[in-house]
Amino acid sequence: MYTRQQQARARLEALRLTALEQRAEAELDVAAHTAAPGAETDPPALVEELRAAVHEEPDRERVRALLIRALHASGRQAEALEVYRVARADLRERLGIEPGPELRAAQREVLGSASVRAAPEAVAQPRPVPPRSSAPATVPDAAPEEHFVGRGEELRELPALLDAPGLVTVVGAAGLGKTRLALAVAAREERAGAEVWRVDLVPCAPGGVTAAVADAVGVAAGGLGPRAALRRVRDAVERAGRPLLLLDNCEHVLADAGEVAAGLLAGCPRLRVLATSRERLGVAGETPYALLPMRHDDAARLFRTRLRRLSPGAADAALDHEIGEVCAAVDHMPLGIELVAAKAATAPLGAIAGQLRARRGTLDTRLWSADARHTTLRAAVDWSYRLLTPDERAVLRAVSVFATGFTAEAAEAVAGPGASATLASLAGKSLLVFTPSADRPTYRTLVSVRQYARDALAEHGEEHTVLRRHAEWVAALAERTAHRMRTGGFREAYTEMSAATPEVTACLDWLQGAEAAGGHGAVTAAGDAPGIGARPRAGSPAGGVVPRDGHASDALLASRIATRLALYWTAAGRQAEGRERLARALETTGPQAPWYAETLAWCGWLGVNIRQDSGDEELLRRAVPAAEAAGEAAVVAFVGALALTVHVRQERLTEARAVADRTAAALDPYRHGWETGVWQLFHSELLVAEGRAKPALTAAVTARELLTGVDPHSAATARIMTGMAEERLGHRAAALRSWRDAHQELLLIGSEHEAAWVKALLGYAAAGDRDMAAAEAFAQSMEAYAEDTGEAYLLAKTATLRALVAGAHGDLDNAERLHLTAVSAYQEGHRPECVAHELALLGRLAAERGDPVLARIRWAHALRAAKLSGRAYAEILPLSGLVGLPQDDPESARELRARLEEVLRDAPPPRSTECPFHLAVPTAAGQVPAAPTTPLIGRLAEQRTD
Repeated sequence: MYTRQQQARARLEALRLTALEQRAEAELDVAAHTAAPGAETDPPALVEELRAAVHEEPDRERVRALLIRALHASGRQAEALEVYRVARADLRERLGIEPGPELRAAQREVLGSASVRAAPEAVAQPRPVPPRSSAPATVPDAAPEEHFVGRGEELRELPALLDAPGLVTVVGAAGLGKTRLALAVAAREERAGAEVWRVDLVPCAPGGVTAAVADAVGVAAGGLGPRAALRRVRDAVERAGRPLLLLDNCEHVLADAGEVAAGLLAGCPRLRVLATSRERLGVAGETPYALLPMRHDDAARLFRTRLRRLSPGAADAALDHEIGEVCAAVDHMPLGIELVAAKAATAPLGAIAGQLRARRGTLDTRLWSADARHTTLRAAVDWSYRLLTPDERAVLRAVSVFATGFTAEAAEAVAGPGASATLASLAGKSLLVFTPSADRPTYRTLVSVRQYARDALAEHGEEHTVLRRHAEWVAALAERTAHRMRTGGFREAYTEMSAATPEVTACLDWLQGAEAAGGHGAVTAAGDAPGIGARPRAGSPAGGVVPRDGHASDALLASRIATRLALYWTAAGRQAEGRERLARALETTGPQAPWYAETLAWCGWLGVNIRQDSGDEELLRRAVPAAEAAGEAAVVAFVGALALTVHVRQERLTEARAVADRTAAALDPYRHGWETGVWQLFHSELLVAEGRAKPALTAAVTARELLTGVDPHSAATARIMTGMAEERLGHRAAALRSWRDAHQELLLIGSEHEAAWVKALLGYAAAGDRDMAAAEAFAQSMEAYAEDTGEAYLLAKTATLRALVAGAHGDLDNAERLHLTAVSAYQEGHRPECVAHELALLGRLAAERGDPVLARIRWAHALRAAKLSGRAYAEILPLSGLVGLPQDDPESARELRARLEEVLRDAPPPRSTECPFHLAVPTAAGQVPAAPTTPLIGRLAEQRTD
């Protein structure tokens, strides 16, 4: 926001220029009545004053027109025409528009094509005007085809609405290009034979619309009252062929403009009125036309076109994704695109995109414009903001903390009681965008409006209070989400929280003091609100540290939100984000917090899942006694479930069994069925690892029964575990059916992340069954999702599956390339057991190609990776390869075979969802090769025997 001193200075400067214009006009009127054009009446001081004013405000069209008239009055026609030529070239080059009516009239006066000038731009009361032609004022060709970019649909729809008499109002927010579109439509109408008058109402005060319309139409209304003047206008309009009146920028004189339009339409049955406004005029029979932001392709084309005119080199260097990002950051608004394009001519586009992500430097980027309201986005929004009532301003400031669409109920929680009644008014004035929906109607603010309102919120000293209310609303939503996801409302809760994700991000960034994210409202995909400053941390009575503004309650609120959202983050495949938020929450959460044990357990469980390798399993060791100390059986059961499954995945089966035995007494399917179901689900995983497939199947089915109808995500996971137990029992067909059912259930609830992992199971199993067409189909589906989400581990699995398909088709070169790609991805993802499997398969490829030396090297490397992983089952493939090779040292051969037999006998089986190579490669499931495993190795063995 401007400071009060800056605002006062701007107002005084505007008044000075207005006074200069009025004085210059008066002097030129006197000169026009006392001397013929070209006589020696040169006012040198006035010319110089006007030149200086043009230099200060080159886009103030009236000043340029007065300079042209002053030069013409002094007989300097060549200079006058040069001023017009420069102005016209500048406007066309930068804005793609032609000079307005006053500049064009001044040019015609110089050329002798007219004896009077066009309507003055500021008319507050009717006043005498010089005689004028009765011909309609020519509408400037504001958007010739070569300059007007995009809006093709609008240029088709608006003329269709104007086919019939009546009022059509183009309604939209500041900066959407309402005037430019209306002028383009009016110019087309004029070229088609219509008689068109344009009235720019920006300078009009209330009560001055009639006089401005009369002046534009060419009616001498001096000395007449509004009604008499309106009658004369009606008479003039009735004489026209196909009359079209363009009332531009009506929002500040809404009632006056509506009254004039209604009066003219009532007396002129053939008249068509096209109005532009930030809200409807409220005239009976009015047809509002809502102007929306530009479509993506049109916005990008406009940006590149404008940038090319300013800097062809910068336009050539601009990347499509950068252009798309900056256009989205300004909501695809034409004015915002023009402003950013002007900035991109002198600064790297990537740096500008970074500024826009942080919401810096957008509002005050300057663009010279013929309309002073559009020199910056701030000026454009300020014009609308000043027209609001105090209550409307307060609500607009409050809802600016929302990062995306919000409901009326959310607005009530953040902006206070009664706010919902104000939202419709703000939407009607184009300061909010309303999105109707049968399920969840929402409002949202455009980026420029949101940033302006956030600045106003800070200026009024309301920011912390409103942000805290927003955080409390997010906390209530998180509590409701956690409860509903465990008690039968999973799908609805998941959908609601997915829509509110930007709000959660913004809220936690503020509460947890995310410097990197730029504070509350850090940018994610779609435009979010700006941030606030960093705050130093200090000690906390809760046993942790408090956020940067020193509020311990803010820290605990962030911790509670993060803990309650952990289940959602897991279901949504956002485990890394959840782990990061929970780790930061633990910095501010002590044992006194009622949810402390759950925070420890969730943070540790998510960390192990994403292989953070930062001692997360220790958090789970602390979580179990913390839960017991809290004394809630449901929490003990749930924390125990997370702890035991982590120990299973780290192959600490003894510790996992101890946790299971320790927490089993807390189970109660009647009082806390969800926690008991989750415990049974993860206990089935332990039983599989212990080689107890039948009890594992019983536990998985029990879990599914407890969770079905309550938590479909966990119920689907239980079906996956059912398939694992069935596969261990040798019932492969039953296992595949279970996994297919789980896949469908996950897709139905929108859990695409988990569904993608099940696709991997099915794809590997298809490869193992030699159904390569099905394997390739699963690979394509996995790849599409992985590329959309950037899931590197899933991309690696896709590469592995494609490599298996390529190898089966005899394309060994492509198979090797894909396996090597997977090796790199698994190494980056800290998955040494998967690296071991990939290297083992690469060893097989080398053996197939007749290169036993390379095969031996790859199998040896694979064995080292397997031992590094700590997962004994990962040694099976490389040991199988090495055992099948001829060995120079019989003792080494015996040791390799003994180790393979030991692993096959004692190692826990692999988790199918984690590293399912055994589904595709039978040897990985465990058989000691009795003979060399490939024809090549067989031949080598025979040669050695000879």
